Amino acid sequence: MAMKPAEDDEERKALLDELTVEENRAAKLAHRFDLLAHGFWWGALVGTALAAVAGFIITQIPSLKGYVQPWVVSLFATIAGALEIARTRACWRAKADCFYALRDSVSKVRLQVRYEGIVLAAASKAFTAAKDAFGARMHAINEEREARAAASHEIK
Repeated sequence: MAMKPAEDDEERKALLDELTVEENRAAKLAHRFDLLAHGFWWGALVGTALAAVAGFIITQIPSLKGYVQPWVVSLFATIAGALEIARTRACWRAKADCFYALRDSVSKVRLQVRYEGIVLAAASKAFTAAKDAFGARMHAINEEREARAAASHEIK
């Protein structure tokens, strides 16, 4: 689309600034959710491995049996299980994907404004649509999480 001659460069710059801020915010939040998902996954994996090693020491290596108490095995297994439950219930991976999609959509609009000369009204509509789609995806993730939590608490 061609740029309208009446459009002000200040408005274009303001929109570009807003899009850049939103793109950076979405990228930062996506990265945080990614780190949480991966960190808790690796924590659960390490906790499971430590529980297995401690259990092996207690049962198979009599000379080291006194160095590892049975409660240590239980502690490692509990930590691993708690991390995995928290990771799956929090839906961090799905939320990270939503933020990555928002970042990509905003980036597309920003590039259109900057290099293709898209009309500001069309850019604003595309930005609003990207935010609305993001909100709908996050709402669906939260609804699904709440439904799973409610189903797990039902008495059967």
